[in-house]
Amino acid sequence: MRVFRHYSGVGEVTSASDANYPPLSPNNNNNNNIDNNNKNKSSYCVVLGEAGCGKTALLFLSAVLAASEFGVRVLFLSRTPIHTLPAPLQGARAGVDLLSLKKIQFKYPRSAVDLLRDVASLHENDKTLPSLIVIDGLDQYLHSAGDHSQQSLIAARLSALLADTASFVSQKLTSARSDGGSSNAPQDCQVIISLSSEAGNESPARGQALSVIERYFPAKCLLEREPECGDMAWRVSFSGAQQSSCDLGMGWRLMYSQSGAMEFHAVPGGKLSNPGNSTTAPE
Repeated sequence: MRVFRHYSGVGEVTSASDANYPPLSPNNNNNNNIDNNNKNKSSYCVVLGEAGCGKTALLFLSAVLAASEFGVRVLFLSRTPIHTLPAPLQGARAGVDLLSLKKIQFKYPRSAVDLLRDVASLHENDKTLPSLIVIDGLDQYLHSAGDHSQQSLIAARLSALLADTASFVSQKLTSARSDGGSSNAPQDCQVIISLSSEAGNESPARGQALSVIERYFPAKCLLEREPECGDMAWRVSFSGAQQSSCDLGMGWRLMYSQSGAMEFHAVPGGKLSNPGNSTTAPE
């Protein structure tokens, strides 16, 4: 299964023929010592894009990679239950290690309060601490929270709680690693969240909440529609803290084939790459 080699940093891809895929965070250093007073904020990434652009598939892909390649635990939080692989990943079912998927814990909190409770309870069991926390569709929780001020308040509480929880989990993971744990596993806990960002229809409440979230999630992955391609192609770009040297001037083009498969095309220097040089991603 061709997946991102590293779910929160730049790295190689394992496949029959190596191909380049965009990381879900520009962070390229996952073995830093954790400092409570100086959190590794580049370990926190927010993915923004219109509904239907493939955010859920990308986040699910990150979860699968973390579980199968690194053998680490993942917590996947979503308001919408996931009963099967997302459509773009269906063709990759045969390449998925089903046993590794048991390392992905799915939870479906129905409200913002439930989401806060689930995140706050992570520290209760050291044996099930996740190395990756994924929240798909955070805007759905914010929308149900109430008016502008309530949405901003929930966004601030959740972002701060995620940062504190990730720092706590990172310390535990670092301690476990030094006590003989896997040397291949990331030493810090990563957090990836996604929000819908409708073009030309950004509500004041959503804008305020996003401003709050960006204080804690300085790394941003933005998916923008290619105007001439409708829903079939999206520009993928990164911004935020600690861009690695190999990310500078690099963008990506995410395309969907007729079968629904995802294709990533590198766009160095802002110029579209030759589609013939791309490799089809897992469906």
